[in-house]
Amino acid sequence: MNMIPATKLAYLDDTYLIEDGAALVRIDADERGAFLVLDRTILYPQGGGQPSDTGAIILGSDKLAINSVKKIDGEVRHYFNDHFYGAAESGANAMIKVDVEKRILHARYHTAGHLLSNIVESLSEPGSLVAFKGFQYPEGAYVEFDNQSGIDVEIHIDSINQKISLSIGDDLNILANYRSSERIEGHVNEESSRLVQIGNYPPIPCGGTHVSKLSELKNVAVTKAKTKKNITRISYALEL
Repeated sequence: MNMIPATKLAYLDDTYLIEDGAALVRIDADERGAFLVLDRTILYPQGGGQPSDTGAIILGSDKLAINSVKKIDGEVRHYFNDHFYGAAESGANAMIKVDVEKRILHARYHTAGHLLSNIVESLSEPGSLVAFKGFQYPEGAYVEFDNQSGIDVEIHIDSINQKISLSIGDDLNILANYRSSERIEGHVNEESSRLVQIGNYPPIPCGGTHVSKLSELKNVAVTKAKTKKNITRISYALEL
């Protein structure tokens, strides 16, 4: 059985690394289109409720526009728009460039989702409200909570928004650390062993991109909360 070479997930260590070199592993195509696999990447693959990065990969004299990135069968595939007729062998040098505006926007929404989860979970006894799903797309962002206690979150919206504003005003730090005994660079273990913590709130397992300080969120507001069959969905929006 052939082992798939692991791609080093460089975005895990630095959200603000927007240009980086890599080596080509292969060029291929699937039902989604043509793609590149590299030995390392700073482009986030879609997953965990967060959209993928976009950007460009320069390979020799060719600049390929990357329209989406996905992790499939254990490898990170960078899909490109262009018809690529150039010749490139495994090991060829590549330069990755991230769409900065989109990267930071996605990171802001992702961090805002974590902050919202922390604040809502602190409203009641531990375990009463538990975040289990996030959708951090700018178009309709929300976090869903297991609400077995039937807590009426709607009456707390003003309080939640006030706590969000205070946290942003305090400019709390966001730290990412690993359970060191579990970290295996380049593999899924690297994502699953990563913990992201805002201020003194409990850390949350996460493999996505985040801003480094809450002040970068500018302003976040809960827009609505709805509970159905013990699942509470809280929608939020950011100032752009």
